[in-house]
Amino acid sequence: MYTFFSPYRRYVARDNEGTIARFDNGFFTTPDDVLAGKLRKHPMFGKKIHEKGVVKSQKNLIQGIRSAATQPVLDRDTKLLRLGELRARLLKKDGTVRKDADEKEVQEMHELEQIINN
Repeated sequence: MYTFFSPYRRYVARDNEGTIARFDNGFFTTPDDVLAGKLRKHPMFGKKIHEKGVVKSQKNLIQGIRSAATQPVLDRDTKLLRLGELRARLLKKDGTVRKDADEKEVQEMHELEQIINN
């Protein structure tokens, strides 16, 4: 299984042939080697699309259920998604902070940027 994530919760990756992948809540999982290869070659790979890695399939794992024992959520992925949400809500197109932005959220955004960049 190959798992990819994007800080954009509902990102849709497309190529000349059409849709490659639809990210639900920022994640896309596939067992298909060809599809994973297309995503790795996509122009937005490393920018809007990132790979979590190869997840070994487990016979007794029920699809769609996530628990700390079977599929732990990586803390960095959660922080990247939160940072993407905050940037989309608080920043203007030129990268400056909106005047009506909540100060606590702006502070949280700056803290997340420091944590992720270190």
